[in-house]
Amino acid sequence: MVVDEASSLPDIAQDQTVRIDEKKFRLCGPDGYRYIYHRRDTQPPSQEVEAGSQLRSLMCIGGISKKYGMTELAIVKGSVNAVRYSRFLEENVAPYITGPAFIQHDNARIHTAHISKDTIEELDLGFVGQPPRSPEMQAMELVWAAMTHKVYEGGVFYDSEDELESRLQEVWKELQADRLFQSRIVRHTLDEAKDAFVKYRL
Repeated sequence: MVVDEASSLPDIAQDQTVRIDEKKFRLCGPDGYRYIYHRRDTQPPSQEVEAGSQLRSLMCIGGISKKYGMTELAIVKGSVNAVRYSRFLEENVAPYITGPAFIQHDNARIHTAHISKDTIEELDLGFVGQPPRSPEMQAMELVWAAMTHKVYEGGVFYDSEDELESRLQEVWKELQADRLFQSRIVRHTLDEAKDAFVKYRL
């Protein structure tokens, strides 16, 4: 049920909002991108990759907030379902917050499933809805873009899921330690979404 406009939330509540999203990373390049850029004075990266690696990928789940910074990164081999998402909330979000918090995510099925809603309620977290088709209001989209740049910098490909997972965790830790980067990301998306968030009570 809709309770009120999120623009009426006090600034402190917006600061406490943990914005969560998922992103697929493939061994042979980022999912959802058609090009890999390289320097003009270098050769394009080799396209000779192991057969089937185009289909091999890892799913990442992460969150960011102005007050609490970035959560720990969860990496899943295969798809993310509502059970795995609920476990992320329990294992990666709950331990990382130290006070009141709201969860913001889109309306994907794994987010709207009963188990996900029940977990949010059990963890005593609020919920801030994200308007449909509004990725610009999701701070994690900018985090994923920064990770994509670093993970595939120079057109690098990966030979195994373990190698890719190690690099993903390494880059996440770098961004996690950069509070200035996080502040800029969250401030940008807060400005974009200031009048568009809708608060729900589960």
